Amino acid sequence: MLQDWFRFSIVAALALAFHAIGATASVAQQWPTRPVRFVLPFGPGSGADTGARLITEKLQQKWGQPVVIDGKPGGDGLLSLGAVVSAKDDHTFFFGPSSIFVVQRYVPEVRKGDKRIILVDGKAVGGINRVPAEGEARSNLHVGGRPEPLDLSPRDRAICEAIGPELKARGLIFAGIDVIGDYLTEINVTSPTGIQELKRFGGADGAAAIWDAIEAKAAK
Repeated sequence: MLQDWFRFSIVAALALAFHAIGATASVAQQWPTRPVRFVLPFGPGSGADTGARLITEKLQQKWGQPVVIDGKPGGDGLLSLGAVVSAKDDHTFFFGPSSIFVVQRYVPEVRKGDKRIILVDGKAVGGINRVPAEGEARSNLHVGGRPEPLDLSPRDRAICEAIGPELKARGLIFAGIDVIGDYLTEINVTSPTGIQELKRFGGADGAAAIWDAIEAKAAK
């Protein structure tokens, strides 16, 4: 819906609320001292762009400074967020639809591989290790990650036993979790990859296990 695109991110909303609505006269005189830039994760004509431009005129009148709309689409929003972070000033803000951004600490053990463990109806059926290509931080198979056979460690099994019952309770028959080192980093529930490689390396037939689970539920 169009109105969804008009909702600010937390950063932009706080900035606007503080400076445009709740600022005292003394604060208003001190800020802004130069043009204010709103960086958007979408291009011209998008809902976010339209929403930003709808308030630009009033903000310029309020602040006495130009407001620049800077659309930087691409990279699932990373380009625009990177522009805001690299600006390192209080006149550049992220402006976009409300959303959730996950900032994940880099785990050096990823150089040894990112484990993909397949769970069917809450139970681990096996997994593979995906080793990143040279010069690449991502280990995804579609970007050149190299699959390797994997024996689940006690830590891997403990993670599966901890989250498996919840996955089953939510009706998630087919899930693939990612484990780097000792850390669970992702739970993938939209057609996770890895079952073909698992079978090719002599492991369980994940596809058969999935259909067995579906048929068992259907028979109840």
